[in-house]
Amino acid sequence: MSLPHQSPFFLGFVFVIFFICVWCPVVWVLSRVNGWHRLASIYPCATSFPSSKVLKRQSILNFALRNCVNLAFDEQGLYLQLWLLFRLGNASIFIPWQDIEAENSSFFFVRSIRLKLRKSDRTLHIEKNGNTSMNFSALLPK
Repeated sequence: MSLPHQSPFFLGFVFVIFFICVWCPVVWVLSRVNGWHRLASIYPCATSFPSSKVLKRQSILNFALRNCVNLAFDEQGLYLQLWLLFRLGNASIFIPWQDIEAENSSFFFVRSIRLKLRKSDRTLHIEKNGNTSMNFSALLPK
């Protein structure tokens, strides 16, 4: 006779609860350590994340966020949002174009686009891959 705590369903349920209890604090702490939380407080996103002109799975190298950032842009500026799994306690970010200076660069031998932010001491290095072959400086107001 098997006990209920030995069933595969019960063990799967316990694993899911354990994973959530461990994952949530880890994501929360990482957002404070890597600076995402601070940048989101400087550049809060008051509107919804735009559904057009979205570049998925981007890497922001100096946040140590590899392939887990959705990036979008429109006439007003640049939007950054973490994947759902990493979003707990991490608000979306909106940076207006007038606060961005962009240039092509390399960051530890990886081709990237360097974005200097006027209201923050942070500089974002967005890795150039197939999705970001565009030149962000062309999007900035002249």
